[in-house]
Amino acid sequence: MQDPDIIILDEPTNHLDVYYQHFLMHKLKSFVAAGRTVIAVMHNPTLACQFADDCYFMVDRRVVPAGSGGPAELDMLKAVYSTDFLEVPHPDFKIVLPVGCAAGKRR
Repeated sequence: MQDPDIIILDEPTNHLDVYYQHFLMHKLKSFVAAGRTVIAVMHNPTLACQFADDCYFMVDRRVVPAGSGGPAELDMLKAVYSTDFLEVPHPDFKIVLPVGCAAGKRR
């Protein structure tokens, strides 16, 4: 990296263990704190929304904001990933876990 103002990443945490996923996300957060921009495509909504200033999803070929949580957001996650999600209470950030899938119904 040669000191860019913007970094665009596709699955930056893919193939990393949990420690290095968070290590990288903290480094990217520091990059943003220094006035720069990071745009990352990720498939882990909990990790993405834990670190991002803004989260968006692709739903039916549209980009939509993640929203403010609650049942509507869980319905959106179900539409995006074709699986049910459970929201786990946490005082500092949102945690969602996949809890089941409808086999053969993935778009």
